[in-house]
Amino acid sequence: TWNRAFSTPSTNNLYLDLLAQPGVFAPLDAFEPVLGYNPNVDVRAQGTYRSGRESGFTFRRRDGRPMYRSSFQPTIDGTLRLMGLNPGDPGYSIDGDGYIALDDPVATNVQWNIGRSAVLTEVVPALQLLAPGLIAGMLVQQGMDAETAQTMAQEQTAAVIAALPSLVPEQLPGLTNSLGRLNLATQGFDAVADATDVPGTESTITQTLEVGYKGILSDLVVSADLYQTRMEGFVGPLAVETPSVFLDPQSLMQVLEPAVAAQLGDPANAAVAQVLGALDQLTLPGLVEGDKDGSAADELAGIFASGAAGIPFGTVSPEQAWDPTAVLLSYRNFGDITFYGLDLAFGYYPGKSWNLTGGYSFVSDDLFPKLDGITDVALNAPMHKFNVGGTWRLAPYDLGLGARLRYIGGFPMNSGAYLGDVDAHTSLDLRSRYDLPFAEGLHLLVSVDNVLDSAYRSFVGAPEVGRLAHAQVGVEF
Repeated sequence: TWNRAFSTPSTNNLYLDLLAQPGVFAPLDAFEPVLGYNPNVDVRAQGTYRSGRESGFTFRRRDGRPMYRSSFQPTIDGTLRLMGLNPGDPGYSIDGDGYIALDDPVATNVQWNIGRSAVLTEVVPALQLLAPGLIAGMLVQQGMDAETAQTMAQEQTAAVIAALPSLVPEQLPGLTNSLGRLNLATQGFDAVADATDVPGTESTITQTLEVGYKGILSDLVVSADLYQTRMEGFVGPLAVETPSVFLDPQSLMQVLEPAVAAQLGDPANAAVAQVLGALDQLTLPGLVEGDKDGSAADELAGIFASGAAGIPFGTVSPEQAWDPTAVLLSYRNFGDITFYGLDLAFGYYPGKSWNLTGGYSFVSDDLFPKLDGITDVALNAPMHKFNVGGTWRLAPYDLGLGARLRYIGGFPMNSGAYLGDVDAHTSLDLRSRYDLPFAEGLHLLVSVDNVLDSAYRSFVGAPEVGRLAHAQVGVEF
């Protein structure tokens, strides 16, 4: 057989509006007491339909590069007003709708100040905890008695903490932005260079060529089907379409390190620079890795650069997004995909007292990596499935018994916020039927699925399924 068919976009593809994950960047909540507002953002799923002829999502651009909107907008606007500027002023790179051009000098320095303050908030307690012991240990090695060393270490730590804000400049020239797309599986960010417009969801065309056989061989019924399916305009799962905006760590480090080195080289900071020189010798995982080059400027700058560059300051949000700063999930038609499959089934019926049935299914692909160069698309189904079972009829007792063994192979899954691998599982199901003597056709059916209680999950995000027993009374007429 050969079949060509189309499937129209689903209601979800067109009209979905769902808060998938509120407050996805939890560390941003810590800024609320300082800023007076919470800059955290949500993950929102949105369908592609729009009223009128145009559908889909488009990104506003300047000089060919995408513009973004920021949950830190009140702070950026306040900085502009202090400078006598306003969003939307002619020639300026923050427009009246709140879209900001990448690498905008005002926005990047606001971002740097926010990041700098956040790192200071984290570094000061760390210094208060770690520095006295480290400094005291060095002083003791130099021949100082322990009590005096401890007192001096406390004094030097206090001096470093007091001087630290002046060592790290508040304004830096030449800062740039980088983009990263939220990876819902790892909760990290994958580097990207741009955002791609999302067209309105269209129908999928499916063509299937199938060769099959079904027949009866004595007491055996068999069927076999081999098929090839080609899908044009395959609608992928919900995926993140909006990159997040960060300070570029390389450009930040390039301008920050010389600025910090100049401050440490100032004779007025000689005592503090001598104490901070210990950073060049230390290795504290997650904080600093000294390279022993004779200067602590790169270590100190690295602490601030890595901290500030890890904060998502904005979202490359499409013009049609209902939430202007949310990370947007949506659907996208991809190019052609082709896969092959095989289905086998049998039934053995030697008589009325018992029978055996079984089947096996195979599909050639369960994941299409980097489809159209955009993203991985999962079939959300296993490559291998197998089942075998039988029934036995004990006529003298008006009793029927059945058992079935099922195997479902593991597979990668990608459906909106639910990403990951579904593990393979095997389960044994039992059932019995007893014909009740009270009326013709009246029976009691008892089933126990997964009788061995081997818990499994059918989908990422779904609860574990264990043993399930149920009973029902039915009548046949």
